[in-house]
Amino acid sequence: MNSYHCLICDKSITPKVYHDSLIYYEAPLCFPHRRMIDESRATPHAMKLYFALRLNKIPVILNYKDETKIFDIALPGQLYIEMNGQSQQDADKAFSDLFGKKYSLKENIPTLSIPNSLIIDELRFSKVLTRIIEMCSDLKKTA
Repeated sequence: MNSYHCLICDKSITPKVYHDSLIYYEAPLCFPHRRMIDESRATPHAMKLYFALRLNKIPVILNYKDETKIFDIALPGQLYIEMNGQSQQDADKAFSDLFGKKYSLKENIPTLSIPNSLIIDELRFSKVLTRIIEMCSDLKKTA
């Protein structure tokens, strides 16, 4: 039995496709999803967070377009995430805001602004990832 599957669609992939995909994309992807990632032109920071969320079973979409805007990552109708290259001072504020703020889960769709520096720093990335997963879990409970 093949235990190799695409991270996005869960379809079986060969061991070679699996290993090649890990080398080039740092995630197991089938050919259609490799093409989707290539065509998305997502930044490496957005892809890192996207793949980490998908590995944690959060069904996010990369480069999601709503009626007016394109978001780097989205849990459609529930949470939008924008990646940016803010200064370190802004990154520190964004990091503390992410943990200090309670987002309204009923009024609007929360939009997180995640500086690239929080993705580069592995310790902060781990904490940001955990916080976003918690938020998604809270959103799922209220849906």
